[in-house]
Amino acid sequence: MSGYEIALIVLGILTLILGGKLRAVVKEGKEFFQAVEDALADRTLTRTELTGIIKEAKDVATAMKILLNR
Repeated sequence: MSGYEIALIVLGILTLILGGKLRAVVKEGKEFFQAVEDALADRTLTRTELTGIIKEAKDVATAMKILLNR
């Protein structure tokens, strides 16, 4: 096997490993932006909506920490 083939295999494995974690960040980001969009649809922000937005922001931060720590 050449160095090029080995590099491609290693790159493929890294993509698979990070792919799941990156997918989690994208999923959580989508949920965060959806919560913000839903909350601002009627141009008011209730305490319940704000709590949901904060929860989603924490989920994004957690997913980012997992991605960056590995």
